Amino acid sequence: MQLTVAVIGAAHGLKGEVRLDVRTDIPERRLAPGTMLETDPAEVGPLTVERTRQYKGATYATFVECHNRTAAEQIRGVKLTVETDEDEIEEDDAWYAHELVGLEVLDPEGYTLGEVIGLEPMPAQDLLVVREPDGLIARVPMAREIVTEVDLDDGCVVVDAPPGLFSDDELIIVGAADDARNSHGHDRPRPSEHGAGAVGGDQRTARNPTGGRSDQHGANREEGTGADSSSHRSAGTDSSGPEREQTAEEAAS
Repeated sequence: MQLTVAVIGAAHGLKGEVRLDVRTDIPERRLAPGTMLETDPAEVGPLTVERTRQYKGATYATFVECHNRTAAEQIRGVKLTVETDEDEIEEDDAWYAHELVGLEVLDPEGYTLGEVIGLEPMPAQDLLVVREPDGLIARVPMAREIVTEVDLDDGCVVVDAPPGLFSDDELIIVGAADDARNSHGHDRPRPSEHGAGAVGGDQRTARNPTGGRSDQHGANREEGTGADSSSHRSAGTDSSGPEREQTAEEAAS
């Protein structure tokens, strides 16, 4: 079967270099210098890899058959393909980079961290590119201890992220009090249907989209309407007491 290993992107510079949208998890093998690749459409190729390089997280390549910008612009959008044996790719934990795009990213408790938008091949370790719910971009090392599960059937990736990897690593405790606060306009993320965090327990942990801790917010509410405000009312009552006594004394005099 024909497998797409990369899609040629925009020309870069004047000497025929192009940016590649890599679609393989083994680019060091599929795109090694000297490799001849079939193309889609077929009449453009084959193309022989002259060299590849990484620059600012992107992959760039030059081909033997393409040595100027004009030629590079003419092959934009062309797919680079290889013939593979189906037995080679039918492994229980095998996947290709393009299959990851669009998958939901969950933490171990089942809460949504974002969506996969790409995979950046790097010399030491590939990076899973994740768009967080607030639009920020996180890059997750494709290490087994961090990306603990890739489930193509369920459409999700489970990431056990170390602190600081995502923009919002604060946790809040979600219970009845939080539900009451949410009714006043403070949204909280809900667990994904994929994860175990979606059911069970009186309290759940969830990521706080506003960055603070809800227990701090709760303390503020108590300061505004709880014991402190009661003490203010008591102070008001005490201050009115002496005023009434003074009035009585004046009346007696």
